[in-house]
Parts: sequence; C-alpha cells; structure tokens
Amino acid sequence: MTKEIGKVLQSLFPGRLTFRGLYGEGSEVVGNFFQLSNQTTLASRKRAAGSPGQDRSAGIEYEEQAREILLREATTIVADKVWRAYGTLRHARR
Repeated sequence: MTKEIGKVLQSLFPGRLTFRGLYGEGSEVVGNFFQLSNQTTLASRKRAAGSPGQDRSAGIEYEEQAREILLREATTIVADKVWRAYGTLRHARR
C-alpha cells in the first residue's frame, strides 16, 4: 500500500539478492508477491558482510514502521480492505 517495497528490498539485501515481480524479469511486484534470487555464490556469501539474521531483523523493522504509518495515516483505507476481505471470505461460494 505504501509503494515502498522496492526500496525496502534493495536496502535489505544490497548486492546479495535481487528481486523481480512474480512473473520474472521485467515484471512488477504486485500484491506482495515477488521472486528473490541469489546474486552471490556460496563462497562469496561467506565473505559478505552481515548475516541472514540481520537481514530478517531489518525486514521486521521496516514492516513494523510501515504498519504504524498505515494505521496512523490510512486508517479508513486499511479498515475498508479488512472488511472487504472478511466479506469475501464469509460470503463467497466459489
């Protein structure tokens, strides 16, 4: 919703992972679906700075910040999306 996923993914894994949309090269990230691909070999990964644990921690921090911003600045939009999803789940037949 914040349209920040590209910046977040680039900052989380600089030079180590690349991301693209669900449908591969050239496709956009849509609906929180994307592909992550390794940019480094196993040998170079051992030499790379940081650890996967640090990457996850940064990702969690970005997620928490985004949630706070959305709840503060887009309360009505978030509530509408939640209720629409609930209505679909409750009343859909197919």
